[in-house]
Parts: sequence; structure tokens; C-alpha cells
Amino acid sequence: MRYLNHLKSKVTEDGFISHGLGDWGNLRNELARENVETVFLYADAVTLAKFAEILGKAEEKAELETYAREIRNNYNEKLLVRHPQYGYWCYRAWDHLDEVHLTQACEALPLFWGLVPEDKEADIVKAFRHTLEREGAFVSGEVGLPYIIQTARKHGMNDLIARFVTRTEHPSYYAFILEGMTTLGEYWEENPRSHCHDMMGHIIEWYYNGIAGIQAREPGFGKVAITPYLPDGMTEFTCSYRSVRGEIKVHVKEGEEEILLETEVPDGVEKTVDTSGLEMRGKRVN
Repeated sequence: MRYLNHLKSKVTEDGFISHGLGDWGNLRNELARENVETVFLYADAVTLAKFAEILGKAEEKAELETYAREIRNNYNEKLLVRHPQYGYWCYRAWDHLDEVHLTQACEALPLFWGLVPEDKEADIVKAFRHTLEREGAFVSGEVGLPYIIQTARKHGMNDLIARFVTRTEHPSYYAFILEGMTTLGEYWEENPRSHCHDMMGHIIEWYYNGIAGIQAREPGFGKVAITPYLPDGMTEFTCSYRSVRGEIKVHVKEGEEEILLETEVPDGVEKTVDTSGLEMRGKRVN
């Protein structure tokens, strides 16, 4: 709560936070500070409200929820606009007031944290997909990247993620490999200042919940959805995740006529399996 109060002292007259790094490491220096930092102000408020509920602090919970609504309403009032060319709703970057400027982080963050009005969500997903397809790569820094990857996964864009990961030129993880690096760089570039910078490691989460498709449906993995995906160029994988309830395993192997899927969850864990990500190969899944 002390930290939230500190952040409140940084809020501008427009209701945003322009203090902080924004989408740090963006290769075009499109930091979009107001968009990015203010989303995290909202995230802090709603997270603290959940803690207040757990701790039985009803008054603080109500105050935090009210503050979160104020942030959300102001954010949408000033940043949510119709694109002048494409006609769909999108989030403009506040630091480009002379144009409707879109970045991948500006679209992904409000989708991830739930700031988007329900009747506008389909449009924002379109705008987000547009920013990905327009660039053909992750044009993002360290701050926006995990939310870009996870938002793309959630909205059925695993194919784009897989394509971007394996690009031979930056921005790309594979480009680091081709340069002989065994650790991650700080920036999407050759000789990227820091050569051991784990903040770019967000793609590993996608290995588990995107490729293997292991996704908790409630805290503590009491309910689990398994929605595996087989990227182009991959014919087999085995994944195990050691959850608090025990090990969850997924094995996929593509044959000439069918795809084998094997899943295993601990006793007492409720499991649902979605094979649509594998059926895209046009083969029977067993």
C-alpha cells in the first residue's frame, strides 16, 4: 500500500504515470511510458484489492476497487479510439498525440490486465494482431514482451509466436543462437551490451503453456487445461511441469497418419484436454 501511494504521487494531471522505464529495450525506442506504466498502476490496484479481500479488509478492498475503476475509465476515455484507416477500436500511444500510433505493448497490456471494455475486446485483438503481422517480429522491449507473448497465445496466435521465435535476424531468439550466444542479451541486437540478461527469457513460459499447453484453471493447479500446439518444423516433444500438486506431463508425437497425445496429471487434479491445436496439422489425434 505504501508503494501504491508512492505511485499515486507520480500521476499526472491527465491521470497517467510517465515516470518509469515504459517498454524498456524496445528496439525503436517506442517506450509508450504513459500507456505501459499506467496499466501497471491498475494491475497494482486490482492485485492489492485481492489481497485486501483475503485479509478481510473490506473497506480497503472497496477503496482499491474504486481506484482501479477510476484508472480504467480514464485510460479508456483518453486512449481507446477508432483507427482512422481500419475502423476498429485500438489503443493509441499517448506520447504520439499527433497520430493514432499503435505498438504491440500498447495493445497487449490492456488485453492482458482486463482494461478493455467487453464490447471492444474483439477489436483490440484485431488491432493487436495487426501490430504483430505488420512487423513480422516481436517489436518490443523487456517490459512489454511477456504480455505480448501470453496475449498472443491466449487469442490463438501461436503460429505467429513460433514464426517470430525462429526468425534468423533480430528481433529473434534464434538470431542469438546463430551468433553463438549461450545466454540471452539485453537488447534485440548483435553484441547486446549485457550478455546474460534473463529478462528476455519470457518465451520459456510459452514452452509450457503454449506448446505443451499446460494451463492452470484455478490457483494451485486443482483444475488444469491441456491445449498442446505443434509448431511447424516440430514433430515430437515431451514436457513435464512440477506443480504444487505434483508432476504434469504432456507428450506429443506426429506420425505419418496420426498424432499421438499422452497426458498425465496428479491424483485429484481435474483435467480437460483440447486437441484443436494439434488437429491443425490435418491428422487424427489419438
